[in-house]
Amino acid sequence: MVNNNQISIKNKEMDHNELEEVLKKRVETLKLMSSNPRLRIILLLLIFRKLSLSKLSDLMGRSKSTVSHHLKKLKALDILKVSRIDARGSIDAKVYELIPGFLDKYGLKLDFIDSLPEKEKKAIFHYGVVHDMHFFEVMKILYEQMVLYYDAINDISTRSKFKNFEEFHNLYFRTPVYYDYWFLSKEGKEEYKTIFRDFKEKMDALIKKEQKQSDNVKRPFFILHTLFPLEEIINYDSDNEEFLKFFEAFE
Repeated sequence: MVNNNQISIKNKEMDHNELEEVLKKRVETLKLMSSNPRLRIILLLLIFRKLSLSKLSDLMGRSKSTVSHHLKKLKALDILKVSRIDARGSIDAKVYELIPGFLDKYGLKLDFIDSLPEKEKKAIFHYGVVHDMHFFEVMKILYEQMVLYYDAINDISTRSKFKNFEEFHNLYFRTPVYYDYWFLSKEGKEEYKTIFRDFKEKMDALIKKEQKQSDNVKRPFFILHTLFPLEEIINYDSDNEEFLKFFEAFE
């Protein structure tokens, strides 16, 4: 239950009930984000930082009333900060932004869970699992959007006639999605953890530097760092709804 923006919730700082409420709220927020329009609003606010209702409406291609409906749902969870500009009573006097530390809500590291009493441990673990499940649902929407994007690019490249590839690239495909992937042994994973610690320190410094930039500077690039425990995932058979000893045949 760890991602690139992880925070650690210390049991010393809050009792079991308070911690449970924090996790419940995180789960409710992720549930709301699993709606495509609301996820788009949050992504736009992460990119542009501050946007008026009109600007959100224009960027999303949706009516102001539709956008306002989704904003109210997000505001009810206290994840939006609303400020006002001098617009003579216009509806655009309101400017929306995400609360400070919004991203910290979704990096969950329950590093004290083993020290909890058994009953509390089970409850907190449950919310941790549900939290990650809904986080992956949100990421699934983003990946599905990428599939649609690439499908549209492929369709355009097939139907359209361009003088050269550079013309097509500049018009439609200036920034492709970059990705790498590796497979590691258990020993390799331990070495990777050391490498990642060094990398994360540099990334944390970069993020702090970026946060000091003007609100007018866009942040249109998203990096998702994920380590998949493939053996455990593949051991689950969704058709039979049970965990199988898939790899025993190879031992």
